[in-house]
Amino acid sequence: MPKIVDAEARRAEIVEAVFRIIAVDGLERASLR
Repeated sequence: MPKIVDAEARRAEIVEAVFRIIAVDGLERASLR
């Protein structure tokens, strides 16, 4: 059975990670590819 993932929690993790990347590397380094 596939693991049930809380979509809202996952989205929050991704947003947090993106902000961390922008803070460290700058906006031009943060692409969603």
